[in-house]
Amino acid sequence: MLFGRAQEEIDVLREAGIVVEIVLGVTSALAVSALLEASLTQRGISRSVVFVTPRVGENERTRNWVNAAVAADTAVIYMGRGEAAAITSALIAYGRAPHTPVAIVESASLPDCARYIGQLANLPALAAQTGDGPTMIILGDVVRAAASFAVEEAPARLQRVG
Repeated sequence: MLFGRAQEEIDVLREAGIVVEIVLGVTSALAVSALLEASLTQRGISRSVVFVTPRVGENERTRNWVNAAVAADTAVIYMGRGEAAAITSALIAYGRAPHTPVAIVESASLPDCARYIGQLANLPALAAQTGDGPTMIILGDVVRAAASFAVEEAPARLQRVG
């Protein structure tokens, strides 16, 4: 229940007198990590991971998510496909190298999932290849393992850019 409307929906249901049952599961960031066969933290490569989103709700003020994303070794960006160009610009402006490995995964854990792997500078091009499914962006050197896997496996919808 990260960066979703879960709490808002739970509150509305409870106020309406509806019993709420939460089914335990794995957050999408960890599902994407498993799908890519790349741990979000790896000895000698990544000692920190942050979950962020650049999205804000209606009438909410923008927060500075980019500082957290740049400070962590690995950044997991929720709901970022539509803002890929702005995300790329912000991360590079705040110090992430344009050649930082990045993966964007669409519809993780579903039969039609797709993985697109490249470099931060190419994130807008990667995002443009996705469809309408939910996406997750993973940024950092841990993606290198996924890039090796991508070249070896090359599933039908897997693309490698840059």
